[in-house]
Amino acid sequence: MSYKLKIKMLGLFLFVFSLSIIFLSFLVIFLGFKINLGGFNISPIFIKIINFGIILVIFGYLAYVGFIIFLSRK
Repeated sequence: MSYKLKIKMLGLFLFVFSLSIIFLSFLVIFLGFKINLGGFNISPIFIKIINFGIILVIFGYLAYVGFIIFLSRK
């Protein structure tokens, strides 16, 4: 398998995975969809994990940009 094909497959996987998570989050938040695992409702836990991930990515990116700016000063 060529390198370009692997990158395209990875991109497609990330795209489909992201859309699935967004759709599932939409169902849980706006339509009251319940995710049950062995009689235990994990919907609130799922939403907390998604929110934490979003906050982590945004502020992690901001910290990275700040670090790059700090290092680029002469």
